[in-house]
Amino acid sequence: MKGLQRLVAHPKASCSFASFSPDNSLLLTGCETVKLWSFGSNQQRKLVHEFKDHSGYVNHGEFSPDGSKFATCSNDKTALVYSLKSGQLVKRLEHHNFGVSCCTFSPDSALLCTCSWDNSVALCSGDEGVISLLLGHRNPVTSAAFDGHGYLATSSWDKSVRVWSLERGTSCPMTGHKDVVWSVAFSPTNPHLLASVSRDATTMLWDARMAGRVGVLEDCTVNLKCVRYSPDGSKLVSVGDDSTIVIRDPANMSKVLKNTGGHRGSINHVSFTSDSRYLATSGEDGAVGIWDTASQDTVDDLSNLLGYSNLLGQGDMM
Repeated sequence: MKGLQRLVAHPKASCSFASFSPDNSLLLTGCETVKLWSFGSNQQRKLVHEFKDHSGYVNHGEFSPDGSKFATCSNDKTALVYSLKSGQLVKRLEHHNFGVSCCTFSPDSALLCTCSWDNSVALCSGDEGVISLLLGHRNPVTSAAFDGHGYLATSSWDKSVRVWSLERGTSCPMTGHKDVVWSVAFSPTNPHLLASVSRDATTMLWDARMAGRVGVLEDCTVNLKCVRYSPDGSKLVSVGDDSTIVIRDPANMSKVLKNTGGHRGSINHVSFTSDSRYLATSGEDGAVGIWDTASQDTVDDLSNLLGYSNLLGQGDMM
């Protein structure tokens, strides 16, 4: 796997996430502020706009699948929704009592799910705001993922994964992890297959339909923070407290590619472009790594780093 570029997106603090737009032309990153970068085929990354509407650390952000908007969430207890076309803030959601750890859109872009340190999960619609509050976790909720077939998975400090029926509003807890579960992800090619990663250094695979564990991957030794399937289902990637990117073949989980380098410290988040070719990692070092998964070359940490301070104020919203 070849490293295309190391983007110093947030040099003063940990970069919490890096998410691609559905058309792969933009990259959203977060820290104390939110930044929107161009992601062109010429490998040049230019700051398009910086958003400073949150008053606390920004934990997560992502684009809606239809490409019309993006959402961010923060320790300031809010989730914010922006129009991608205008760059304007169009909705401020303030329904949680503590910080908001995660926000994610449903596949049809109609719903926004928010998770909070207040142990709750909220489903919001564009017109009505909060339409459902899901209560079941006993401790802060860390992440959420839609399967596209009427179910939602969440993870928590209570060491459990829950799968919720959106129609009934009920959930089934799945236990097995021995510590905080940080992240969950559904397989795009097998909608019942769910992956989770934990501070216990394991990746667990679950049959969401049967609410049962079908596999445990124990070849890591560090706190694992994020897990993602590639959109084509050909890769399962996990990252964590060292600078290693672990890439597995879901068809043969014993086939593992481990890539080290690019980050100076732990990696917080990973995401793919919609064509599954490129992935972005964000780290405690404030940097974002851009990787070409089609290449098996040694990592090439390019010298043309893009500095945060040098790009402030450049560009306008499209």
